[in-house]
Amino acid sequence: MILVSVSRRSGMHEFVTVWSARAAKAHPARIMLLPQIATAMLSAFLDNIATLIPLIKNMAPVFGGPEHIQPLWWCLSFGACLGVNETLIGASANLTAAGISERNNVPFKFIT
Repeated sequence: MILVSVSRRSGMHEFVTVWSARAAKAHPARIMLLPQIATAMLSAFLDNIATLIPLIKNMAPVFGGPEHIQPLWWCLSFGACLGVNETLIGASANLTAAGISERNNVPFKFIT
């Protein structure tokens, strides 16, 4: 939640929204990749979904309203699901699997 507050107050959300809107006008497919890639990269190390939710909400006017940003919510979800599996600390299930693996003498690395 601290990251959400800092990113809002620093103007990061507005900057990224404006940048994304410009990219979307030129290539709409690019805007679909932004939340997916950002979420995947950040989810590997911290819970960032709350950080990107306001960003997606800010993009609604660019797409003609909240009813037109459903694909962006799916991209956010897919990126998070992918990202949490990148490292051991991305999800608690990863740490559980690593513990079971170590007990069975199967080495497990930080980045899988």
